[in-house]
Amino acid sequence: MLEKFIRPERIVLDLNIKNKWKILEVLTRIYCKDMPDKIKDNIFYSVLWREMKFSTGLGGGIAIPHGRTECVSELGLLFARFNKSINWHSIDSKRVNYVFLVIGPMDATETYLNILSNISKLLSRKMMRKTILETNNIKKICQLILNSEERKTKRYK
Repeated sequence: MLEKFIRPERIVLDLNIKNKWKILEVLTRIYCKDMPDKIKDNIFYSVLWREMKFSTGLGGGIAIPHGRTECVSELGLLFARFNKSINWHSIDSKRVNYVFLVIGPMDATETYLNILSNISKLLSRKMMRKTILETNNIKKICQLILNSEERKTKRYK
């Protein structure tokens, strides 16, 4: 399922930002690069509101900030990796190296929840996290994610 949404231009490596709130702002701006400011703001506030409600730090160095808004018609992802971990107030109190930003329309609940689940499963594998952390090529990271999805699909056929 992730293969439909992950693209090299929405993979960001090694940003030098230490503040979770600033990271959310920067990642949202990157995600919304070609959108009007009003839509960028709406998307950012939907992500910010969700994060303020409850931390999206899942544990194991992973955070999946997300937001739903009427400003988008389809679901999208942005992946960011940080070599220096960030304090995200995760449920296990561990710092975060991997952030998947998920933006979706209000009416795509099932797809939205499936994406969140698939990301969690993908990064629950220590070897996958280690490989992504050590790889400095965006296209290779994209391919790792896509290959992982292909293996999962073949396993269940």
